[in-house]
Amino acid sequence: MRSWLLIPAGNPARLAKATDLPADVMVIDFHSSGEVTGRDERELAAGWLENQRAAGAPFKRWVRIRPVNAPQWREDLAAVMSAEPDGVIMTGVENPDDVRRLGSEIYELEQRHGMALNSVPLVLELGATARGSLATERLALDPHPRVAGVTWDPAMLARDIGSAATPGKIGWPTPLAHVRAQVVLVAKALGVFALEAPCPVWRDLEAFERACALARRDGFDAMAATHPAQLAEINRRFTPTEAERALAAQVVALYDAAPSANMLSLEGRIIDRAQLARAKRMLARA
Repeated sequence: MRSWLLIPAGNPARLAKATDLPADVMVIDFHSSGEVTGRDERELAAGWLENQRAAGAPFKRWVRIRPVNAPQWREDLAAVMSAEPDGVIMTGVENPDDVRRLGSEIYELEQRHGMALNSVPLVLELGATARGSLATERLALDPHPRVAGVTWDPAMLARDIGSAATPGKIGWPTPLAHVRAQVVLVAKALGVFALEAPCPVWRDLEAFERACALARRDGFDAMAATHPAQLAEINRRFTPTEAERALAAQVVALYDAAPSANMLSLEGRIIDRAQLARAKRMLARA
């Protein structure tokens, strides 16, 4: 799942175009759709998700909801769960209790709609506030079984701390760079994927290519997009190379031959089960 396209909930034109775009994941975004979500917007989003599920869409169908301390998050989530989304991006995460609260809510909705229990994974969007930024280590030490990935929101964080950072510029002020690094470290500590935040630059192709290259270099496994023009470069940049796939296959083969081993040697280097998990994720998205 290399490219994640954010689509504002309740935008019929964007939803209609989405089915022909090369994103690996389409994200119905309630968090950026405004302070209030109406019944029509929820029905549109749920209907689109259900139609794509019935049609066997080639992309994953996720939703991005408001923080659990904000109004309407529960109503938005309830409206789309009948369509069995492939996952939920949780915004405004400030502590492990927030994650447990959402996990319990999803569990009840899975039961209500006859879904397999614990089948809906979460991506945690960390560090949207100064307070949330300070909680990232706690989330790594108190993992929730639903967590499949970790991401962040630099624009929200910049507003919260009064940073003069301009969204889309390459390079981050120190506080934002610290949170970005923490997101990668938390993801690797948990054995899940790191999703880079979207870069609002899309007309300046050279600048966007640099942003993608930096994300790949720094350990991110995928990247979100806000414009269809960004998808091709994200897919190109985050597709594993032949050499990377070959190395990952070697790691998996070694552990298949020694399934009880904790650490093994590969070409003079020590590898462990964290590298095995990364190898499996890479082969799954290759």
